[in-house]
Amino acid sequence: MGVVARVNGAPIYLRQVEFKNDVSSVIGRDEYNPTIEELRKDYGKALGELIGETLVAQDLKSRGLSVTPEEVQAEEDKVRSDYPEGGFEEALTEEYVDLKAWREQLKARLAMQKFINLVLRPSVTLDHLEAQQYYKDHLADFFLPAQVTFLYISGPNRDLVEKATAFYHQGVAAVDISEKLKHVDVRRLRLRDDRLSGSWRTIINSLQPGQESDIMAAESGFQRLILQQRSPGMLMDLSKAYPVIEKIMIEKKISQAYDTWFANALKNADIKVNGLLLKQKKEEKKSASPRNKELETTTAPPKNKS
Repeated sequence: MGVVARVNGAPIYLRQVEFKNDVSSVIGRDEYNPTIEELRKDYGKALGELIGETLVAQDLKSRGLSVTPEEVQAEEDKVRSDYPEGGFEEALTEEYVDLKAWREQLKARLAMQKFINLVLRPSVTLDHLEAQQYYKDHLADFFLPAQVTFLYISGPNRDLVEKATAFYHQGVAAVDISEKLKHVDVRRLRLRDDRLSGSWRTIINSLQPGQESDIMAAESGFQRLILQQRSPGMLMDLSKAYPVIEKIMIEKKISQAYDTWFANALKNADIKVNGLLLKQKKEEKKSASPRNKELETTTAPPKNKS
């Protein structure tokens, strides 16, 4: 009872499929009433993911790399450390999450991480020529647009903004200026030139590095901009782009390696799905009318006579 499928004899339970589907749902059931067909797809996807997780766990076990109870507990302790005492259990209760099911998914996630890091990653290599070709094919991705670095000062009145400006010219750091003048906000900003608002772009473009704008009235007081540096647009060279390229290409190759492994694992696995899941489809075929059957026959593609 309650067994939805078996993977090489290992059972997958309905409660696991329900939990997997619940945590994967983006829209809450209170706001969204799915159709039977949508539920079929959602639960089918959840079952597919659980079959994959089971195959991964079995592969790790065959290699002597299974996730240990100590590893699960250590990861759970990390999660719990983000909550005050008793807060973790309270959060689970509020979200109607079963602790046992949560731990099962935590173990599955750790197993996938271990499988990627210890099984798939060592089989993946990146040749320098591959990285070079990727760089050439995606040059636009490595173009750094022009940027400006400037100081933003805001305060409730002009005098405080002037005092903050004076501190800045004396070499006081932005954080220290805000501490000295409690009602003044001083921030060092670095933005792409094309991301500046229209008014700020006009002001910044009129300044040279080291120059400051006039004090301007704002919605909540007064503000001033002080330009510190302009950085022209430039193409990142290959040596600096390599870490980014490596990350992108390694992730892609790991994904491809997983797909290949999964396809082979499916071929060699003994997977049984509960026949009750197919019951409705069988009944639908049985209840098909003669006319429907006739249409089915007449609309079928012609047989190859050769």
